[in-house]
Amino acid sequence: MSLYRILLTICAWLCFGLGQAHPRRFQKLKQSAKDLADHQAPVAGCPCSNPDWCKPISGAPVRNKEVFGFHNGNSPKGYETFNWTHVTTIAWAGEPDIMCAAHSHGVRVILSSPGVILTNNATMRAIYANNVVAKVQESFADGVTFDYESPLAAGDVRSSYYAALISDTRDALHKANPSYQISTCVAWSPDSIDGRNYPMKALADASDLLYVMDYDTRSQVFDACLASANAPYFGMIKGLQRYFDIGISPSQLVLGVPWYGKFDGVAFNNAQPHVRL
Repeated sequence: MSLYRILLTICAWLCFGLGQAHPRRFQKLKQSAKDLADHQAPVAGCPCSNPDWCKPISGAPVRNKEVFGFHNGNSPKGYETFNWTHVTTIAWAGEPDIMCAAHSHGVRVILSSPGVILTNNATMRAIYANNVVAKVQESFADGVTFDYESPLAAGDVRSSYYAALISDTRDALHKANPSYQISTCVAWSPDSIDGRNYPMKALADASDLLYVMDYDTRSQVFDACLASANAPYFGMIKGLQRYFDIGISPSQLVLGVPWYGKFDGVAFNNAQPHVRL
């Protein structure tokens, strides 16, 4: 006999004393029994020591304050030093150990989206979205992040297909679980960075949040190529303001910043005193 049936039998015995039925009390105890059984029910295939850690994080898809980071696959055990007190979402975290650790602290784990398909075929997009849902569920994850960065010329219809793919995927994920999170990575500015003429407002409308990649921003250098900040402060301010200008709410933006620098040892070793680096 299942735990739920056992608890239900106990509830019935408690609620029907001396032939007197107490419907309201019975219903309340019945729901309590079901809740307890659901809480203790094993999760099939769960790799965690605590089955509860395999359940998706509940609540709104985006926290009031998001601290969103990416797991570096080059450091498999790096998550052991994460500050779980502040982080809310870890992306590219498909490994079971990270999922268990994150969920034990109430932190979401987000998978990378499969390779995008840019098509106006709604059936193909639906198949893609359903595959994403299946992957998220079998990984005990909490959503996906899209990170398509190939250049698209202004007016290229494929940019609208990209927005449609994200929108269809979000609809499928939210139908499966309203708490699943769908994010999209975008450049530090919406203004055709590296030839990416994407419909940013449409991407925002199709996503729960946009992750603004404000790092390595000197990919476009129009003056002397001088060593400088990886992501200059004033460029960050300008890029964010441009997102505000096109109608994207600050509450939907997560700012990605570089926690690293770059050093060209070859250039420095070969440099002459008069050479500007």
